[in-house]
Amino acid sequence: MTHTRRDFLRMSGMAAGLAVAVPVRELLGAQTPAALEPEAYLHVGTDGLVTIWVIRLEMGQGVRTLLPMMIAEELEADWTKIRVEQAAPGGKFQKIRLHTSGSGSSSETFMRLRSTGAAAREMLVAAAATEWNVDASSCRAQSGAVIHVATGRRRPYGTLAAAAALLPVPATPTLKDASEFRLLGKPMRRIDGPDIAPARRGTASMCAYLAWCSHPSSEPRRSAAPWFASTRPRQRKSPASDTSYRPPRGCTPESR
Repeated sequence: MTHTRRDFLRMSGMAAGLAVAVPVRELLGAQTPAALEPEAYLHVGTDGLVTIWVIRLEMGQGVRTLLPMMIAEELEADWTKIRVEQAAPGGKFQKIRLHTSGSGSSSETFMRLRSTGAAAREMLVAAAATEWNVDASSCRAQSGAVIHVATGRRRPYGTLAAAAALLPVPATPTLKDASEFRLLGKPMRRIDGPDIAPARRGTASMCAYLAWCSHPSSEPRRSAAPWFASTRPRQRKSPASDTSYRPPRGCTPESR
């Protein structure tokens, strides 16, 4: 009779002393370690890096920072080891709504993303508890690691990701009480703020130029925000006569 790695881990947790004598990472043998991915938009790598794909579009409302915070809060992740990517249509995201509308980016994802982070946390704690042959309730997650409170033993998430990936995803994980929040409700610097504000990589200037192309009665700006805030008609000024404005490469008045 053959057993899967999941069966072996389950049996090892029931055998007294086995998990202590043979660590989970050794039970995996020479097989390629799997990353922990309880959902398509969360990846906990064996290197400890947590990658979060944002499933809404950034339109100035800060979702590229807020949505990852929801997951990281419940995951008890180290915020300095978070990598944020933008989810794109198709592939593993084909069944996930990605568009932004109705001012619901945060309210519609709040419980869903928190539950994903909490589920991953419980899986990592369970993997550590199995290796130490202790009850999961005697362990806690903190800053990207699982700690056994009684002995002080500590395992970083990266070393537990492969074992945790073998466990079933909890359907109803326990969420934190708001009084325990470390990230949510606290002042946070926007992840992409430094790139957007000074118009690095042409982001802001592209927005300004597209706004000018769509509404030629307004003058081009370095940021699109002042145009949207203005209701007073302005005389059209072309990029060529505005020495303070430089459109991105390939964008000219003729290309409109």
